[in-house]
Amino acid sequence: MKKTLSFLLVTMLITLTVLTACGEGGENSGASSLSEVGASGADDGGGQTGDKKITVMVESGSMGEAVAIATADEFKELTGYEVVIDPVPYTGMYDKLSTGIRAGASTHDVAHLDPNWIGGLSEGLLPLNDLLTNEIEGDLVPGLIDAFSLGDNLYGMPMWTNCTVLIYRKDWFDDEANKAAFKDKYGYDLKAPQTWDEFKNCAEFFTTDDTYGCAIVGKPGDASVDRWMDAARQAGASAVVFNEAGQCVVGERAYVDAAIFMRDLYLNGFAPEETLTIADAESQELFKGNKIAMQFEWTHQYADAVQSMGVEKVGVAPNIAGAGGIGSFTAPFCESVLSTSPNQEIAKQYIQFKYERNALYMEASLRVAARASVLEEYADKEGYEHIDAMFTTLNGPMVANRSARYTNWKQYEEVLSAALQSIFAGADPDTTIAAASEEIASIGI
Repeated sequence: MKKTLSFLLVTMLITLTVLTACGEGGENSGASSLSEVGASGADDGGGQTGDKKITVMVESGSMGEAVAIATADEFKELTGYEVVIDPVPYTGMYDKLSTGIRAGASTHDVAHLDPNWIGGLSEGLLPLNDLLTNEIEGDLVPGLIDAFSLGDNLYGMPMWTNCTVLIYRKDWFDDEANKAAFKDKYGYDLKAPQTWDEFKNCAEFFTTDDTYGCAIVGKPGDASVDRWMDAARQAGASAVVFNEAGQCVVGERAYVDAAIFMRDLYLNGFAPEETLTIADAESQELFKGNKIAMQFEWTHQYADAVQSMGVEKVGVAPNIAGAGGIGSFTAPFCESVLSTSPNQEIAKQYIQFKYERNALYMEASLRVAARASVLEEYADKEGYEHIDAMFTTLNGPMVANRSARYTNWKQYEEVLSAALQSIFAGADPDTTIAAASEEIASIGI
């Protein structure tokens, strides 16, 4: 079944690519110029001899892989270069690239990257400033250029962004009996919560012998730290981990309040007993299995839930607000060129080619993109209701992009995950977070 679905997705994407290439304006605007450049520049792609090909690392099973497969034939037709796709599990991508860069012998020309990896890999990445036009910068979702930049250099062209939103059981919230019971208990109408207090009330209301009001991602190494960053910003944290002056801000009161907010949902029984082992995937399965009423999840989880359950059962709303306002920690991805690539010019053309076809990502699994114009085009289509929720969240006062400047993010994440686990297990939040703050400050930015 998975192979059949993958084949259908690739077929759909290829069809869309052909239709886009044949259409007028929009995504086709750069195709003819790319064709001309590719035809004239194919022989001097940076020293390539023999077979003309570029190798692209993608996350295995991701929409990045699907789009790479769907566009490979068109790119070869335009430039003469074969696209060799190297799918690697997310958990192995950084190490594989880092090993190649340190050895000075990376086998890739292009790689899909998380912004948190760029700081540790930048010595092996090619600056892409020359690709960034005013038109491109004006169309990208705000914050993406900063997310993939170090100093004055852009090291990745954004391909999609993501953030956490509120996904909830629309059918449960719309149920007339639930509406009456909720208003009788809390004194106001049942609706998708917008604040911490409203979320707590909804979580309590929907917790029964058979269901929980919400899920909290608590598994170390997954998104537990991301959710903590969401809540900390909602509580008014001045920055994510380090401020612009390089000072660790984890000791701020907002981080403590955020951890307590998450912990109390768990300790009050509104979230599953197995919270400390729940990752994004488990949260989604609980939601689709009728076990939870709400979850804070990446926007693409809405699209996945709708495909399984139908739009009548699944609702989506902007992330909630604490004392600081609506907040979320983003999860964008980019494409970068390896500085050891012998095909640097063709590799940059490939990235430009993919940017021009950014709409293909909206037809793939995650249904997110990097270009505001592309997102807006899909916002009114059924099954894409998450786009409006994402725009509202991204325009919130406390949204924070992942950043290339966090060169030691993996170390921060280990410290913060351990602290959160301890707090959920009963440790004092103030002393635990103070210790974590000191440890992270000693690591440095």
